[in-house]
Amino acid sequence: ASDVAVNTLGLIGYNIELKYVGKPVYEIEGTRHGSLLGLFGIDVATKAIMSAETGAVEHIEKPWWSFLVW
Repeated sequence: ASDVAVNTLGLIGYNIELKYVGKPVYEIEGTRHGSLLGLFGIDVATKAIMSAETGAVEHIEKPWWSFLVW
């Protein structure tokens, strides 16, 4: 789960919690650093749900304006 948080999602300062919501999942919350419009440094809060059985990321939540950050 921590490999996915760092390598796939690019998170820094993350928390991982194992939950059971009909099936076991990891809830990963953290921040990702990027540039807003390529000009200003900004941290974006990101939350992901990852299957504990398969290791696949099932859902990613981030702010609506995150498409402006790269």
